[in-house]
Amino acid sequence: MLVATHQNASTWYLFVGDRGIIDSLLNKPMIRIPEQKFTAIWFKNAHAIQLLAMTFVASQKGWDGVCLLVLLAISAIIKLSFRNTLITRMFCEANGVAIKSESFEFSGRTAMLGAIQKISESKAWAWMDEILSPCPRREVWAKDLSGTHTDADSNHFEVEMSSLSEFDRGWVLVNKSLADRAYTMMVNAVKGIVIEAV
Repeated sequence: MLVATHQNASTWYLFVGDRGIIDSLLNKPMIRIPEQKFTAIWFKNAHAIQLLAMTFVASQKGWDGVCLLVLLAISAIIKLSFRNTLITRMFCEANGVAIKSESFEFSGRTAMLGAIQKISESKAWAWMDEILSPCPRREVWAKDLSGTHTDADSNHFEVEMSSLSEFDRGWVLVNKSLADRAYTMMVNAVKGIVIEAV
């Protein structure tokens, strides 16, 4: 599963492994409010406490800086207690999931998408339509990466390449080479599965 904040993002995340585990990690709320009566009472009385604090600060000259410092210290302590990775780590420990991650830097999205297409060993490439606009050169490039051209079809590939402009033929060859290198790099680094059940 390929994930990013939007189609033009410069950082993408590829999740490989059991579909159920990946869906559980990505499609669930990552924030859990503790079920305690203290929390409910705190939020119920927060407005009154805020009003009292503002009144006190306004009436005591010079104390506003001290109160702000105390609030910042409390905020820092709470932030350290509830780090972003806490909920995910708790989920992985409870379900026996081990995660291995690798980082790769590509020259562009096209090389990254080509490497992912080769890793997937899929014959379909419509999944990249929203990321990389369909055009004749992309179709020729994707067919070649997907392995839909057999030895008998090699002549067909040459015919498709000859129908492209010189610039587009160069684009296909350069991006095919970059995708092949990226694929080799990813396979050698990851050696299989990034997310797996223990």
